[in-house]
Amino acid sequence: MAAIFDWRQWYFEPAPDMQQLLQLSGNSSGYVREEAVRRLASLGDSSVLPALIERVNDWVAPVRGIARHAVLQFATSENVATFVQCLPQFKHLLSLGRDDHRRFVGQIETFLREEGRTYVLAGIDSPHSAVARACMKFAIEHRLADDEALARIALSHADALISLNATALLSAPDGRLRPDLLAIALTNRFLPTRRTALRLMLRGEIEAGRVEPFLFDKHRSIRAIAARHLAALGFDVAGCFREALDHAVGHKLRIALWGVGEYGDAQDIGLLRERLVHPSAAIRRDALVAYSRRLGMDAQAQVLAALSDSVQSVADEAARIARRIKAQFTAAQLLSLLQPSRPADDFARLIVAQRFADKWERLTFLLQVYAHRPDLRSEIPTLLNQWNQHGNSLVWASAEQIARLQQLVDDDASIAAVVRGNTTEQALKLIDIRLRPAAEIMTQPDDR
Repeated sequence: MAAIFDWRQWYFEPAPDMQQLLQLSGNSSGYVREEAVRRLASLGDSSVLPALIERVNDWVAPVRGIARHAVLQFATSENVATFVQCLPQFKHLLSLGRDDHRRFVGQIETFLREEGRTYVLAGIDSPHSAVARACMKFAIEHRLADDEALARIALSHADALISLNATALLSAPDGRLRPDLLAIALTNRFLPTRRTALRLMLRGEIEAGRVEPFLFDKHRSIRAIAARHLAALGFDVAGCFREALDHAVGHKLRIALWGVGEYGDAQDIGLLRERLVHPSAAIRRDALVAYSRRLGMDAQAQVLAALSDSVQSVADEAARIARRIKAQFTAAQLLSLLQPSRPADDFARLIVAQRFADKWERLTFLLQVYAHRPDLRSEIPTLLNQWNQHGNSLVWASAEQIARLQQLVDDDASIAAVVRGNTTEQALKLIDIRLRPAAEIMTQPDDR
C-alpha cells in the first residue's frame, strides 16, 4: 500500500523558524499557508503583522478568516506602534475586492482611535511617506486633535499630499473659512495647497485688491485662476501686467511678460519685441515665448534669430517654439546659423527647428551639412533615414530645389553615395536623373 503524503511533516518538521514561516505563508498550497499563519500567530511577535495582513486578502477563504483572527489577537496596547506602522496596509485592504474588508478595517480603526491616538499623531512625522500620509488622513477623519492644530501640522509638513489634506480643515463646520489658516495655506510652498486655498477664498465676495497679488504667483495655474476671477469683475488684467513691465525686475518681470503674452493685445507686440534683446537671457527667453504666442507663424524671423543666441537655454527654447508654431525655415537660413565656429550642439537644435520645414528643404539642409561640416558627417545617414520615414509624401521638389540638389551632387560625389544608401526612390531620381529638366522629371514615368 502506497504511503500517504503528509504535507505537515514535509514542510513543518523539523519546526521552521520565523523567516521560514514567513516564506511558507506565501506557499502555493492553501493548507501550507493556513498552517504557517497559525504558527506565525502563535509566536506572539508583532513583527509578523505585515505578513498576516497580506493573508487577510488571501484567495482561500479559510486562510483569510484565520489571518483576520490572528491580526486581532495582536491588537493590544503593547503593539499599537506596530499597528500604526501598518496603517497603510490596512487602508489598502479597502480597495481590494476579494472580500469585504470594511468590518475588519473598522475594528482596527476603533482600536487605534481608542488606544493609539498619541502614536498616530507621532506617525505624522514618520520618515516613511506612506505611513505619515495614512496617519494624517486618519487623524483628520477621526478628529484625533483640534482642527486648527491638525491644519497647522499639515501646512508645515514637508510632504505635499499631507499639506493638501489641510485644505479640508480650512472651513469651520458651519462652512465659514478660518482666516488665519487660509492665510497660511495661501502662502504654502506647494502648488496644490495654494491653488485649493485660493479657490476656497474666491467662493466668497472678495475685492480685486486681495486677488491681484496672485497674478504674480510663481505657478501659472494660480495666475490663470486669479486672472479669470479678476476679468469677471471687470479688472484690467492685461493692463496690470503691462504696467509691471515698466518697473518689475527679476522673476516678477518674467511673469509680466507671460501675462502680456497671454492676455495682451496687438498694442503689446512692440513691448515684447523690445525685450527680445534684453541683457538677461531669462528675459529674452520669456519674451520670445510671449511674442510667439501673440504672433504664431509671424514670429518666424525672431525665432530664427534666437536660434543663434549665445545662451543655450534661449536657443533651445527657440527650437521648441519653431516646432510649436510649425516654422518653415529654408535650408539657406538654417545653414547660415551653422557656422564652423559654432559648436556641434547647434546642429541638434536646428534639426528640431526644421521639423516642419518643406521636405526637400530639409534634405537640402542635411546634404549641405554633409558637404560643409565634416565633423557632423557621421550623423547624416541616420537623419536621412528619419527623413525618409517621416517625409514620405508625394510632394515633389521645385525646379530651384532640384537645381540645388544637383549642384551638391556634382560638387561632391560622396553625397550621391550617402543618399543612395539612406533614402528612397523619390530622392534617387534627383541624383541619378539629374540631367533632365524638372518638368520632364515630374511628367515622365519612373524608368528605374
